[in-house]
Amino acid sequence: MQDVAQLLCKPTLNLVAGIPGFLVAGPLVRSLEAIASGWQSLLVLAIITCGGFLLARALAPLVAGCWHYKQAREEPKTSLVKVEGPYLRIQSGGPVVTNQLLHFRAIVDFTVIEDPQMQKRGIQALSLGTTSGEGDPFELPGIKNCLEVRNMLAEIDAAREDASPG
Repeated sequence: MQDVAQLLCKPTLNLVAGIPGFLVAGPLVRSLEAIASGWQSLLVLAIITCGGFLLARALAPLVAGCWHYKQAREEPKTSLVKVEGPYLRIQSGGPVVTNQLLHFRAIVDFTVIEDPQMQKRGIQALSLGTTSGEGDPFELPGIKNCLEVRNMLAEIDAAREDASPG
């Protein structure tokens, strides 16, 4: 529900949601102009425009939710987390695929994140904090058994540190 509230607060959504209201209002007002005259015409225009805006505003989260759901289903197909020696390869999917090679010595913490929606689906997200401290940490969403993955990565990191000289 919080995602919907955040979505409804976006200015671009308000603009996009208002456009269908104006498109619907134009033809209806022209046909009603023969019936209504003067201020009544403006009232009808305002009512139809507001109704179209409210209808579009109600439907916009559904359309956006469907698009986000489709994107969320496609993302895991192109996502990859793989250990390659002292590096962790992170390939994230979506419309733009990024492929990053992160050195284990740059990772300072492994954090497991779980919100109510993730909990319903039995998944979690793994957040990797880095020594650079710039920007947001790397977040890997949609991981099942995330605690086990986090512990395994921490063990690999500890073994790498034990094996390194000095």
